[in-house]
Amino acid sequence: MLSRKTIEILENRQFKQLGHDGDGNLGGEDITKKITEKICDILDDEENIYIPDIQGLTNEEVKKNEIALYKVAEECKVQLSATTEVIMPLSIFTATGVKQSFEIKVTRTQFEQWIGSLVKQTIDKVANALAEADLTFEEIDIVVLAGGSSHIPSVQQAITDQFGFAPQYDRDVSRLIAEGAAILMGNSD
Repeated sequence: MLSRKTIEILENRQFKQLGHDGDGNLGGEDITKKITEKICDILDDEENIYIPDIQGLTNEEVKKNEIALYKVAEECKVQLSATTEVIMPLSIFTATGVKQSFEIKVTRTQFEQWIGSLVKQTIDKVANALAEADLTFEEIDIVVLAGGSSHIPSVQQAITDQFGFAPQYDRDVSRLIAEGAAILMGNSD
């Protein structure tokens, strides 16, 4: 998800900022956190194990559980951007010195439901930036998405639904940032 939204147009080879809105805390980490929460809920429902409530673990075991959960959530996010269902292996400490392995099944439909409010927040931020610029969704000719979350089908679909066309998202993020910086530096004279 985009954490900042800036509307710029080319006028006589110059970029001009027309509107801006953003949330520096809204993005891929929020999606990973949401998946992490939901995986905890799944384990609680299916195995009666709620990871945050496991008592008696050492600090190292708690940290290892957090890392394992984070890695599974990240991989789940990536895989569900390309497929409709994943079964993720998760190995955690359930008691001091006792590690158990689980398989967590997540569908893209579940994933999209979990992150729906985050996608909506992003669209709302875009709408605010457009309003600040006195523009509508219909007046925009191109949308370029950058970052890992731009590969999530529901993010792409939300942009398509709002703008009436598919966003561009297949460009290399580093290159996109470098090109934008070069353009802005060239316009600072």
